[in-house]
Amino acid sequence: MEENRIGFLYLRLVRRWLEGLWLNLFPRGLMRSRWLPLAAIALLVLGPLTGWQLHRMGQFRKLKREIRTELQPGAVDVGNSSRPGGMDPVQLVHAPAGSSDAPEFLSATLLPGLGMSVLQITANLPGRGEVPLLAAPTVEELVDETTGPPKGFNDDFGAIELPWGGELMGTTNPIETSVTANWHGKSMEETTTGSAQLGVAEGGLLRNAGAAQVAQSALPDGMQASALFRAVTTEERWPSRTDVLVSAQLSGRVLELRVTAKNAGTEAEPIGVGWHPRFAPAGGTREQVELLLPAGQVMEIGDAAEGVPTGKTVTAGGTVQRFQAHPASLDGGGVETTLVTRPGAPVQLELRNPHAGYGLRLTALSSNIRAVRISAPGGADYVSLGLQTNLDDPFGKEWASPEGGGMVNLAPGETIEWGVRMEIFAVPAP
Repeated sequence: MEENRIGFLYLRLVRRWLEGLWLNLFPRGLMRSRWLPLAAIALLVLGPLTGWQLHRMGQFRKLKREIRTELQPGAVDVGNSSRPGGMDPVQLVHAPAGSSDAPEFLSATLLPGLGMSVLQITANLPGRGEVPLLAAPTVEELVDETTGPPKGFNDDFGAIELPWGGELMGTTNPIETSVTANWHGKSMEETTTGSAQLGVAEGGLLRNAGAAQVAQSALPDGMQASALFRAVTTEERWPSRTDVLVSAQLSGRVLELRVTAKNAGTEAEPIGVGWHPRFAPAGGTREQVELLLPAGQVMEIGDAAEGVPTGKTVTAGGTVQRFQAHPASLDGGGVETTLVTRPGAPVQLELRNPHAGYGLRLTALSSNIRAVRISAPGGADYVSLGLQTNLDDPFGKEWASPEGGGMVNLAPGETIEWGVRMEIFAVPAP
């Protein structure tokens, strides 16, 4: 019954668009014109090209969000509100100490209508006041779809990525609008809409889900919130359904995120979790930002143009090694790599901004987090640091080695945990 309703809504929205296009192209006086057949032929030729352009601009994702909003009882039009995904944002707030001379977190804005994405984090920096720490749009810009096309890896602004983290490649369809991966003989097709790279599905499915339950409460030094997502799936293409609980806790010095995913279906399913926030310079320039990366090897890429991993990890080169020895500045260069740590090894990394007097330390709270994705293209205005349980292209046969790198095989009723602690601390000025 629900599937019929969704199909009806798709047809209604498409019909509305086609009717408007027809009336704009063919006024009543033109209906009997000799130009009508030629215009119809042109429409047949240009239609697929227009559809492809709309796909690249992310309009199909907007259409899905409109449909999901119509299905939510009492939901408002997300295009005319400040409710991303049809739900009010959750803001965790910390009241700063009046005389503190150390940096402190002030707030974190999360979006339960879009998979509990962490849209923005703000901090109070001595001498600078309140500053945003993430390179992200405002809530209004996100709702109005004025953020523009994707600019690089993980352009979804703090999305919690599940049931895979990072990039899903697989087999690309002829017009590169989806990729198909195989898992234990089962075929799974995922859309590439919104991806900055052709033929790559980024970021998982949770970002398109609305929470079934949201809770929020105060703490002595801040606030906490949680959101429960029921039966996250991809229209029967994923082997099973997943219940997901996302919780966040903010204090003056710490922001902690935790994800618990449970296989709520009757079949086994592959699961991976990731998060890739984009950090803004927040004072100074991006080139002055310093990184301190954990020990580990890097994921080898066979074809640099396509970004396809070979299934091997190799010793990090000089560009990455200089960030592993001690904090080092980007100095105008770019870094694009995935570090793979040893099983059981602690995973911790830092982003420092000496010119703004603060640093951020990210620590993995789950032993199954082994991949650290660093994306800091030269000339970009952000540094993306991500921690994920799976490596890129997680269904690729290249990860069939004993150590693996793909998804966790989650049996019905089993769960997987993911957690990250972010700490803010003072950094001496240079």
